[in-house]
Amino acid sequence: MTMRKGYPVTAILNQSDPEHIWNKIKNYEVISFDLFDTLIKRNAAHPGDIFDIVQERFLKKYGGGICAFREKRVKAERTAREKKPGKEVSLRQIYDQLETDDDKKQELGMMEIHTEIDFCEPAYMLRELFYKCISSGKRTVITSDMYLPQDVIEQMLERCGYRGYYKLYLSSGIGFQKSTGRLYDYLLKDLGIGAKNLVHIGDAKKTDHFMAWQKGIRTVYVRRELVNTIFLDRNDIFHTGHCLFPYINNVCLRYIHESQVFRWGYETLGPLLAGFTIWVHEQLQRHTADKVFFLARDMYLFRQVYQTLYGSKVTYLEVSRRSLREAYILKKGDFSAVVDTLSRKTYSMDDILKAVGLCGDSIERLCRSEGITFSKDDDFETFCLHPGYRRINEILLAALKEKENNTISYLNQMGVTGGGRKVIVDIGWHGTIQNMLEEITARPFTGLYFGDTRRSGARKRSSYGYWFQEDNEQRAFRYISMITILEVFLFPRKGTVTGYHKKDGRIFPCHDEVPLAGSRLVSEFQKGALRFIDDYAQSPLAGKPVPASAAVSAFMKLAFAPAYSQAKRLSGLEIEDGTTEYLARVKHLGHYVLFPKEFIMDYRASKWKVGFLKSVFPFVKDVYGIDQLIKKRRLLEDKLKNEQKK
Repeated sequence: MTMRKGYPVTAILNQSDPEHIWNKIKNYEVISFDLFDTLIKRNAAHPGDIFDIVQERFLKKYGGGICAFREKRVKAERTAREKKPGKEVSLRQIYDQLETDDDKKQELGMMEIHTEIDFCEPAYMLRELFYKCISSGKRTVITSDMYLPQDVIEQMLERCGYRGYYKLYLSSGIGFQKSTGRLYDYLLKDLGIGAKNLVHIGDAKKTDHFMAWQKGIRTVYVRRELVNTIFLDRNDIFHTGHCLFPYINNVCLRYIHESQVFRWGYETLGPLLAGFTIWVHEQLQRHTADKVFFLARDMYLFRQVYQTLYGSKVTYLEVSRRSLREAYILKKGDFSAVVDTLSRKTYSMDDILKAVGLCGDSIERLCRSEGITFSKDDDFETFCLHPGYRRINEILLAALKEKENNTISYLNQMGVTGGGRKVIVDIGWHGTIQNMLEEITARPFTGLYFGDTRRSGARKRSSYGYWFQEDNEQRAFRYISMITILEVFLFPRKGTVTGYHKKDGRIFPCHDEVPLAGSRLVSEFQKGALRFIDDYAQSPLAGKPVPASAAVSAFMKLAFAPAYSQAKRLSGLEIEDGTTEYLARVKHLGHYVLFPKEFIMDYRASKWKVGFLKSVFPFVKDVYGIDQLIKKRRLLEDKLKNEQKK
């Protein structure tokens, strides 16, 4: 903001620096604060959004009877002010001009009051300054142009933690406005002071500064559209029209003194958890189920969130591709079915045998005793083409049957195999667990997934996706490239389910117990996310549907456009999914200049390639774009190689 020469402006400052403001105003006798957008923020992008919420609440309560309320409410206020030029109007006078019947006017007026109270949030940094003024013995007053009644404003101030102020000057009660300057005249006269003894703090250029300047009053300008978040920008907060973003922007200042990692989790993972969980709850109302299972490990946090938001316990089913693999192969009756449970890459038979807990040397000896030459070092494709495959398959299935396997017993114990309609909730992607459970139990399931896509040739299944639902796997690549970093922050800090054991007549899951680097950091990140859920559950937004684009917005910025400090801090985290790997192992740029082949190797080995590139090239802005170019080139090279083979 540029003030005209001669403006008696003491400071033009951000709210995040109350100590600096105090040093500018501490010599004044009386400190006056504006109310809205200064001491109190609305958890809405625009004041008019409150009217949209009033209409939503009215329709929810009565099922109809009002439409285009925002336009009607704005028109009514404009008409009321035209009838009283230069003077403040009251809420009642505004509603007298509303084009609807009297009963609706009264109900809508009360709803507007309650909504204003529900959606108010203290400006936390200004509240610190407010109490510093009071504790220092300053006469501290609140001066506002506002049509709401004084008792309503007092409730809002109480809700936001403002107490001990000397006086409250409202245009709705006094009749004079700051916008005409007359409220300042009234304030000075009532306090019995000269203009030089007063400083006024506010956000409006005209009413809080220009009109105060005309009266000789010093002012402090507090910027209205402040961005307090780490990941959301001005456009997200003030121009997307969704209340979630201004809510986060206002509330995150409660945690300005928490760690950076806590705040990252609060802003990125918290909204994602809330949005998906609310969507799941809505889907469960539509798809009536006898049993609902939240699947390990991705749903570890989601089940806690569901219980927090809806107060009901959910069944946490501890299964994994690894723990179901043997039962799935035996049900299919063909060892080659193991490929359905693995990620896409080249495996040796030794890798495959280890994945089902069989010893390659033992299988080789068994095959030789049958007169079959078989090598554990063969790749899986070679194994499937082996002339003695049918007999090797029988040997492998027999070996699996001999192993103690409590998988079916665990599924029976958890109610997975019984009758009735069953829903599973999982992170999704390719629906592998759903396919395996359907095969093992010979029963259909409905899958509710954060993201849902089908591999080419996969059979149809009943499934729904929150963030995306794609039948074309190629189109989903841009989404699922952030899978690993998301799963790092969703997983409990223990290994995957490897199988099941029996104790005292009950079946319990076994886990890979592996120490993972960065456990404290992940715990702090998750702590921030769950604190967001606690706050959200107590807010008027609780239960309101969150569009997936809004829920994932901040996390996508962390995943695809991290700052250097974020990439550097998070790249060293480990994830375990059969094997333990780093998100990215990064060496210094100078090292890669000397050894460029190591750069290529480390890039390819990285599970979070964007984080790797940002850590190596901190001054490159669009590292995601570079990553996409590299992937496109590799896809083109693979395509050319396949064509040459043909």
